Formats: sequence, structure tokens, C-alpha cells
Amino acid sequence: MRKVSRILASGIIAASVGSVALASDGDAFSPPPAPPSSPVDAGVGPKAPTGVSLTDPINTAPKSPAFDPFASEPVPATSPAPSQSHSSFSMRPILGRSTGHTLANQADIHHAATSASPFDDPAPAGRGTQCDGSSWNAAPSPPAATVSGGLDASQAPTVCIHWVKRSPIVVGQECLCDLVVKNAGKTPARDLLIDGYFPPTVRLTHADPMPADNQDHVTWSFAALGPSEERSIHIKLVPSRRGELPTTAVVRFASAASSTFSVEEPLLALALRGPKELMVGDPATQTITVHNPGTGVAHNVSVEARVSKGLEVPRGEQMIVQVGSLNPGESRVVRLPLIAIVGGEQEITIHASAGNDLHRELAARIHVVAPSLKIALDGPTFRYVGRKAHYVATVTNNGGAPLNNIHVTHVVPDGFRFVQADHGGEFDELSRTVTWNIDHLDVHQSALVKVELVTTQIGNCVHSVTAVSEQGARCELKLPTVVDGVASLEVEILKQADPVEVGVETGFEIHVRNDGSKAAENVAVACDVPAVLEVVRTEGATSVAESKDQLSFRPLPVLEPGKAAIYRVHVRAKSEGSHRFGVRLTADSIKEPLTYTELTKFYKD
Repeated sequence: MRKVSRILASGIIAASVGSVALASDGDAFSPPPAPPSSPVDAGVGPKAPTGVSLTDPINTAPKSPAFDPFASEPVPATSPAPSQSHSSFSMRPILGRSTGHTLANQADIHHAATSASPFDDPAPAGRGTQCDGSSWNAAPSPPAATVSGGLDASQAPTVCIHWVKRSPIVVGQECLCDLVVKNAGKTPARDLLIDGYFPPTVRLTHADPMPADNQDHVTWSFAALGPSEERSIHIKLVPSRRGELPTTAVVRFASAASSTFSVEEPLLALALRGPKELMVGDPATQTITVHNPGTGVAHNVSVEARVSKGLEVPRGEQMIVQVGSLNPGESRVVRLPLIAIVGGEQEITIHASAGNDLHRELAARIHVVAPSLKIALDGPTFRYVGRKAHYVATVTNNGGAPLNNIHVTHVVPDGFRFVQADHGGEFDELSRTVTWNIDHLDVHQSALVKVELVTTQIGNCVHSVTAVSEQGARCELKLPTVVDGVASLEVEILKQADPVEVGVETGFEIHVRNDGSKAAENVAVACDVPAVLEVVRTEGATSVAESKDQLSFRPLPVLEPGKAAIYRVHVRAKSEGSHRFGVRLTADSIKEPLTYTELTKFYKD
């Protein structure tokens, strides 16, 4: 095998930022000396002043009439310039700069590496250098940098380029070779430009695809090269001299690093389970489930319960519970003990919160059935003493549940006397109560109980009826009754003698009696005494009032029922004949005065 050719690595500032990995045909080599700044420094020669086409040789030196790569006569061979060997290479862009700038605003880095030309040694067709870098013996690649945003070099394309000899290389004959470009990275490489540099001793006859001429080199362009995608450029050329045939290829491309980040979102969901309808006094314990249906962790989760006044939390139970953190899909269960103390619609509000201002609220209603009784009492509100009175109590279940063992009591006030009661009502003389027992009342069902009483004395009386069920329902009703009486005054005149001799003293006794049930007030008696009768003296319940016209006694303030007031008037007749003695009675209970007369005969011997 020929001596391992020397390798010249040259760097050219280009539009893409990257790192370079060099590879030979498999032979080990030492790191090359400092690369020249341009292909001219590598021995290619001064830049041609005019353009280059496939009909002209690729030459960086001034053209000579004696050299025509497409001429029928070969150009005389000349000694190759020392150290003009070229090698295949790969380029990994350095991601240390932001990719947000366009290539027009960046400085491209051209990576050129030279090694033993594939045309130096005969090689089987199809042989090429390794593109994964495992067998390269080149200067180590710089470490992959990390782009802004946390992306690493594994997200950037890695482009390899190498030469492959397809046929023997013979002076004056058309030879075949390929320039293979491969993207070994995981992301596409875009806007690829492959610059090919050939010595002036070579004439290009054909290329697939055809390149663009750029005076001292040709350029192939590809819009994109996908991950693990490989492109081959097929080249036909005719060498004009023997020896080493150095070639150089430079690839430039734009790289973009992309990644997909998972955006997490914690969420909160609430569920509430428990009885929705119950009786007063029953437990109303609720089970709260807090769930995280999101994709992120919910931190500092707390659950707060607010209840209406009809629900009571047992002493010592907390209304705020710290749950902690909830992973995605995780649930926690919180028990909320409650007791129903008031009937009606009650409300429970559950509020869950977490960090980052995350809130969720849930409200539920509970129907608390309260046993209830309603009572009505029908009976007279006014009665005279001695009259009968009937009272009927109507007990109704106006709650939301049936009631059992309803105990009904009627307190008989003073001024009334118990006579009888229906439905087995029993009267207790000591407590003066009538008691009934009702076994069962369905919702909205009613039952009637009745008692018969007699009024015994005047006064303002209050009847009290109470109903209490086994479930604790209670109701009470009071009914006032006024018991009154009537003052009934009667007057009776008693004569001491009849007939009476003229000049002899005789007397009249007046009895005023109250036969009614009520006291008579301001009872006044006045006597009509004719002029032939002389009043000798008077006696009575009250004294005589001074009066010129008639004999009047002062009013009696009160005359109780069953009582009587007596008045006496003694007279003497002045002449014979039948004379009338009259009495007039007045009182507050009498609208018109009552008058009574008594005829007495007076005689003379």
C-alpha cells in the first residue's frame, strides 16, 4: 500500500455554524498542521479571473492555451504540488448560537478536509469512508453545545460527505466517481450547498445532478436532506496525468433544532356524595372527593366546606382540610360529618383550591324533612255563666313524614266544668286536663277531638290545646273565652198592716234582690210617698239622700248575685182613704227604672 497521504484541513467561514469531524479512507493519520485560510493556500493556485464551466477544466490558476480538459490531446503531466491531498469529511453544526437569525445575517463556516484521494489506490467499486465517525482517525470533534432553550446537539443534523471511486482511474480515460452526502443526525438539514474543487489536470465530462459553475469550483444544491437520508452525486471525469489526484468538497447547510415540550396543566374536580333527603336529627354525613384530572401536579390542595344554618358540624370537626399535593389522575376522599337540626332546604358549598390560583367550587342541596303538626280549636269565645260550651280541636299532619302516637291535651280553665269528651278523652281533675291519644297520622291527614264544658263563673278564661308526636313535632294553640253574667233585680214591698187607722204609725219594708248571675252596680231606691202620708223614720242598706221632691236612698255600689238589700219606711196617715206607696229602682244594668206600688187603706173611727 502506498504511503498514507498527508491530510490538510482547511476551514472556511460560511453561513452555517457547525463543528467538523474528519475521516480518511480508513488509514490512521496524525492531526494535520494548521489549515490554510483558503483553497489557494492549499496549493491549488491563484484564483482564475474568469468563470469556469464543465467545458473547461476546474482550475484556480490562470488558464493556459496548452491545457484544455475537453481537448482530444491530453495535457502534459506536471508534478503535483506538495501536500495537495484531500479527504472526505463530515460536519456537525455547533449550536452555540441562536438559530433565529437568517443565513444572510450569519457567517457561514466552510469545513474542508483533505486526505488521500480516492483515485490514489485502486479500490473496489462502492467503497467509501465511514459516515458515523466510528472509524475516523481525525481531529476530535468539539463537544456539542447546547442551544438557548435547553436543546442539545442531538437535535441538530450531522452531515457527512465523502468520495467513492466507482471505476479504475486511468490517464486519458473517462472515470467514474461519486460524491456521497449523508445526514446522520436526527433532524433535517436544509439549504445544502456542496462545493467541489478539482485540480487543473482533470476535465469534467458529466455530473448527475449537474452543478452550477462558480469560476474556481462547481456547486451542487439540495433543498433539504432528511434524517439518515443519503444523496449521491455521480461524476464523470478524465485525468490528464498520473499520480495523486487531489479533490476537495465543502458542504454548507442551514440547521434548525426543534423539540416538543410537554406543557402540564393541573386541574381540580369535585364530587359530593351523601343523603339528599332526611329527617331532622338524622346524620347528614357527606363524602367529598377531590380529583386532579389534569396533566400536572396540583400542590397545596385544600378543601373548605360551608353549610347553611340547618346543618350542624359536630364539635371539634374542622371545616377546612389540607389535602396536600395531587398527582395527575389522583383522588383524595374527605369525610364531612353533619347533623340536620332544622327542616327545609339546606345547602352545602364545597370549595377546593390549589397553588397557582387554581379553584373549583361545588354546591349541593339537602332536603331535611321536619315533622310538623298543626292544630285548630273551634269553640265559643263568649258565654254566660251556667251555659254549655263545646270545643273541637282539629290536629293535622302538615309535615313531610307520617307521625305516630300523637298526644293531645286540652287544659280546662277555671270558670268551666268538664262534662264529657269523645274518642276516649279522659279528664284529670287534679291537672284539669282532657287527654286524647291518636295512633297515626299520614301526611296531610287530620283528626278531630271534642270536649263539652259548662261555664261556672264570670271571667276571662283561656283554653290551651297542645299536640305532640312521637317524632318530636309539637304545636300549641290558645283560645280565650269571656264568661259573663246578667244582673236580675227584683223588688218586693211588704206592708206592716192593712187597713191602718188614721194617725197610727205603720211601715213599708222594701226588699231589693239580685236573682241574676252578675253583680248589680249602683243600685238606687227612691220612694214615692203621697202628701197624706207623713214619714216618721227610715232604715235601710244606705242612708236617705236629701231631696225635696221624693224620698231617695243613696245608691248601693254593688249587689252581688243572690243577695238582697232591705229598706224600711215608717209613715202615718193624715186622712182616711186608700193611698198608694210607690218604689222606683235604678241600677247600671237597668236601662229603664223599675217602678212598684202598694195600695193601703187608711180608715177613721
